[in-house]
Amino acid sequence: MIMRPGQQLLLPANPVFIWFTLLAALLLNMLMSSGVWGRAAWVPDLLAITLVFWNVHQPLRIGVGVAFFFGLAMDVQQGALLGQHALAYTVLGFFAVSMHRRLLWFGVPTQAVQVLPLLMSAHVLQLVVRMIAGGTFPGWDIFAAPFIEAALWPVVSVLLLAPQRRAPEPDDNRPIGRLPPPRRLRRLPPRGRRWPAGKAEPTASWGQVAFGPLDASHCCGARSSGVRAPARFARSEGLAIPGHRGTGSARPPVPPPGG
Repeated sequence: MIMRPGQQLLLPANPVFIWFTLLAALLLNMLMSSGVWGRAAWVPDLLAITLVFWNVHQPLRIGVGVAFFFGLAMDVQQGALLGQHALAYTVLGFFAVSMHRRLLWFGVPTQAVQVLPLLMSAHVLQLVVRMIAGGTFPGWDIFAAPFIEAALWPVVSVLLLAPQRRAPEPDDNRPIGRLPPPRRLRRLPPRGRRWPAGKAEPTASWGQVAFGPLDASHCCGARSSGVRAPARFARSEGLAIPGHRGTGSARPPVPPPGG
C-alpha cells in the first residue's frame, strides 16, 4: 500500500473483513432500492463507493473481476438490463486501480474530489446503456448521486480503515511502536587526564554513537559522507559502551597526579 509522508502505519488488511464490507454494501443497496426511497435516482450507490475504496487500497485483492461479479449481482437484484451495472463497475474498478498510486498521496478530502469524476462516469455510463436499451430517463436527480457518494468518501475511509489503525499488541520480541528510552553513555576523559573536580561528565546518546554527531566537523577524522561504525565512533570520542570490547571502558585506571 502506498503511504504519503506523515501517514500512520497501518496493519495488514484482513481479507475476511474486506469481503464482509462488500457483502454488507450489497445488502444495503438492496434494502435502499426496495425500502422507503424505492428506486430514487439520487440514492447513493454504497457498493460502488466500497468497490472503489478497496480498488484503491487493496488493488491486488479487489480488482476488475470482483467489480464485474458484484455488478451482475446488482443487475439481477434490480431486474435491470443484464450487464448494465457490471459494465459500469468494471470501468469504475479499472480506473480506480489505474490511479491508486497517485490517489493515496493525497489526503482524504482531496481523494473525495478526485473520486467524484469516476463516480460520475459510472452513473453516466449506466444512463447511456439504459437509454440505448429503450429505458426511460430517470430524471436529473441521477446527477446528484455522485456528489452524495463523494461526500460519503471520508466516512467510508474512516470506517473501513478503523481495524487497521488499532494499536498493535505489545510484544517483547517485536517492540513495534514501543522504543526504549534513550540511553546515556559516559564519556571518558582523554588518555592520561581527568575531568576537573565538580564538573559533570559529558554524555552521549545511542543515536550519536550509531550515526555520529549532527555536526561532525569538530570530530577528528570525521568524513562528510558515510556513517561510521558505532565502536569506531565511540573510540574516537572516548565513549564507554557497556559490554563492548575494544572501547575506552577497557582502559586501565589513570593514576592520580604524583602517584
